[in-house]
Amino acid sequence: KESKQNKVRLARYSNEDVSATDGSNDPTSFVLISSAPTALGNFETPFGEFNGLKRQAEAIVKNDFPSISHAILQMSKFEDNFVDESLDITYEN
Repeated sequence: KESKQNKVRLARYSNEDVSATDGSNDPTSFVLISSAPTALGNFETPFGEFNGLKRQAEAIVKNDFPSISHAILQMSKFEDNFVDESLDITYEN
């Protein structure tokens, strides 16, 4: 299957309407796995504050690459090994 990004690029070269290539069933092109803000401590790294770096990466994916379909998964950790498997997933746009 041809990627969404490639379809957009080809549409631009042939002067076609780029919005016509935006299908609702297009696969996700990029998945960013990040830590939830409360998952780990907020500590300093040589490159800056840990949580700040994670949120900056999420903003880059959202704002700097709008033509790429993406999903950002914020993961956390559980201290208990016996957590129920049927927990709800929080989904935000």
